[in-house]
Amino acid sequence: MKKTWMTQALFTSCLTIATAAHAVNPETGWYGGLIVGANYLNNLSFDYIKITSGELTPGQLGHNIMASIGGQAGYRWCDNYRFEGELIFNNSPYSYLRLGDVTIHSPSTSTELRLKGQSQSVIGTFNVFYDVFADFSSNVVPYLGLGLGYGYVSNKINFYYNDELLRYQVDLENIVGVTPEIKTKSGLVGQAIVGISYYMDDFSYFALDGRYLVSGTQSVIQQQIHQTTNVINARYQLYSLNIIFNGAFDGIT
Repeated sequence: MKKTWMTQALFTSCLTIATAAHAVNPETGWYGGLIVGANYLNNLSFDYIKITSGELTPGQLGHNIMASIGGQAGYRWCDNYRFEGELIFNNSPYSYLRLGDVTIHSPSTSTELRLKGQSQSVIGTFNVFYDVFADFSSNVVPYLGLGLGYGYVSNKINFYYNDELLRYQVDLENIVGVTPEIKTKSGLVGQAIVGISYYMDDFSYFALDGRYLVSGTQSVIQQQIHQTTNVINARYQLYSLNIIFNGAFDGIT
């Protein structure tokens, strides 16, 4: 009985010491860091004009998972709140283009018709974060964030047949196709963020978060039928999973 009581007392003491050792009290002030992640651009669904009937027919442009990289600088205020400026570059290659019953894929080489292209963006946002500290006894801290900013989005698509670039338009099975030119759009973007931080000390931490970013309507590709142009528009909706490192500027000195 006495041994059991001593064991419990020792276990409780160890927990208390460990908790105190991991207590965090992050420094108020300026910080900066890097962000690296993987992104997935939402598949774009649209309607195109079928030349034989003039009817609108469903189509879809699919994307591959690719990378994001960027940086941020911010200011921590009152423990829980952070205000941050972020600049990030995203690249999202096309995976396929589906037009009715016809699907064009994007292998690196092909003896048939294939596509090559990507959506790329440079996004600058101002973010507000709330760090959900409970009693500051843990170095693991969840957080929420919202951001608003401006984005430059470039959409480029090319078609190849027997690995030769088709410079004008694609015409297959009464689908008069997509012109191989760059479509760009600049405009407002917004994002929502949820993540969790691991504080190494009061000055620096790593974080893992998920983000959803959406823009205004973008001009993605266009369809030319005789004298009629059908511009295919969609919103830029990006999902990303990111690893972040931030360090307080005061911690450098």
